[in-house]
Formats: sequence, C-alpha cells, structure tokens
Amino acid sequence: MEWLEILERIAAGESEYTEFKRGLGDLSAIGKAICAFANTDAGVIVLGVDDGGEIVGVREDPERVQERITDFLQSGCSSPVSANMGRHHSPEGWVHWIEVRRQRGLEPLRYSGRVWVRRGRSSVEPSAAELQELYNVFGYVLTEEQAIQAAHIKDIDLQVFRRYLDTLGIETDQEPQPETEDDLRNRGVLTEVGGELHPTL
Repeated sequence: MEWLEILERIAAGESEYTEFKRGLGDLSAIGKAICAFANTDAGVIVLGVDDGGEIVGVREDPERVQERITDFLQSGCSSPVSANMGRHHSPEGWVHWIEVRRQRGLEPLRYSGRVWVRRGRSSVEPSAAELQELYNVFGYVLTEEQAIQAAHIKDIDLQVFRRYLDTLGIETDQEPQPETEDDLRNRGVLTEVGGELHPTL
C-alpha cells in the first residue's frame, strides 16, 4: 500500500477496515486490532495519526518501530500474522502503517489468550454466537473451555506441547519466540481463574 492510499484512508477516517493510533505504546492496543483484522476481513492500522484523523507523527526511532512491529507480528499472537508494513516521513513526523491480511488457519488467532474480531470501528471479543460462527469458518469444532483448577503451569509437559505445535507446522525454533506463559495463554492452553493461571481441557 502506497502513501497516497494511506492519505486517502486518513481523510476517510476510522472504519471497520482502518484504525488510527498515535504510536505503538505497549503494543496492547495494536495487538487487539491486528488480531481482529486477521480474524475478520483484513484492515490497516496507521500509526502517527490521532483519533480525529490529524497526523501527529511517531516520535520513536523509525527503525525501532519497524523492528517492534515485526517482532510482534511473528510472536505476539497465537500464530504469526501475515502483514505488509510501510512508512513515510511527513512534516509532522513519521507515519507507519500495518496492512493486516485476512487469516485462515486451524483456528482463529488469539491475542493475550482471547479471540478478537472487528465490529464497526472497534476491536472486540465476539459474542458466543459470533465465536461459534468464527470457529465454523475456520473449520474448527468448538467445545467449551474448562479450567483444571487443581493443576498449574508446572504440570504441563512443555516438550509434548512443542511437539504438538510441530505437527501443526508451527515453527518453534524460529526467533523471536514469545515467553512460554504468553504462548500457552495465546493458544488457550492456560486460562486465568481468580487471578491465577490454570491449564484447560
């Protein structure tokens, strides 16, 4: 996507397919949007633009921004995310964009252990009916997730978990890799109950 196309998106404002962010921050806000766009019908995140559509520029070093985005696309969600990135230096500062593609795999993507979808201009968790429909689109049979409250992360055989990922064709030796706890949460192996993490059935 070229700069002129990004300018057109900025002029049109936020929508179901476009989201503005002033900067990267702690990545949590763009994490939800990336996951939601990938699970729904794709979209573009534009960094360096406020909610009103005014270009404010990203102050962080542009190379560092690109590096952080690349790392997140590889390991921030339950599976690597396909996306194109671009940047442009405007008079107000750097504008970066992430063009997220619609993803279809074995199951919907998760960020922070949760599935996100796009609804209007927001990235939200789907309703039970929406979640069932989404899993059906992915060809996945959804069953109710149950926490095993008597078990903890230390009870999980991580070697078996890695072998399972290998059978799915997910590379577990490619850098960067997420922290083990984050990876288990993103893939629904761990869930939080009463402030503690427990394995799921």
